[in-house]
Amino acid sequence: MEQQAGNIAEKLDNVLDVVYTTHLKKKAKTIIITSVEFVLVDIFIVYEAYQNVETMEENVRFGLQIMSLVAAGYAALVAVFVFVHALVLSDTAKVNPKLEAAYQKTNNVAVIDSILELPLAFKFKGPLWWLVWVFWALFAGICSLFIVLSVLGTDFNLSDSSYAALAVAITQLYEITGDFSEYWISTRNRSEAPLQTFIEK
Repeated sequence: MEQQAGNIAEKLDNVLDVVYTTHLKKKAKTIIITSVEFVLVDIFIVYEAYQNVETMEENVRFGLQIMSLVAAGYAALVAVFVFVHALVLSDTAKVNPKLEAAYQKTNNVAVIDSILELPLAFKFKGPLWWLVWVFWALFAGICSLFIVLSVLGTDFNLSDSSYAALAVAITQLYEITGDFSEYWISTRNRSEAPLQTFIEK
């Protein structure tokens, strides 16, 4: 399953390399690839891991399966949204140099870079800038329910593989949300191109 998912992601990466040629669009490509990998691999791992927990109550098991589908839907939503948006984004669009420099600085800090970038959304804003908070709220809600159902709902009776799968899922959702936030704020602070301006009106 993982090998097949890796092959699909690699083929998609090659296709998107042809379509997305600018620096800003390559940010979109990263989000799409990560989202596809999440849907293909991580949700499957989480689902299978919880299937093997014999002591889990049926309602908790069902809740985790639903949350796995919700998380996959969230990742798919981000991927489709960014894919379409990047397609109509002008190839001549340039990001505000000050914002670009700020993101380069935060990206040098591993793990917590997305958290450090949250104030940049307030500082630079732009049209529909608040959309990043909608996605962060969705991420927080999904992860909170995952943790409550998997840890509290099972009385901490999970295998190491189950904990690992849960950690991977949450980490990758965090990465997707953080990358989307950076992409969206960057596109809010760019030099306008006629096609993109027309589409967003």
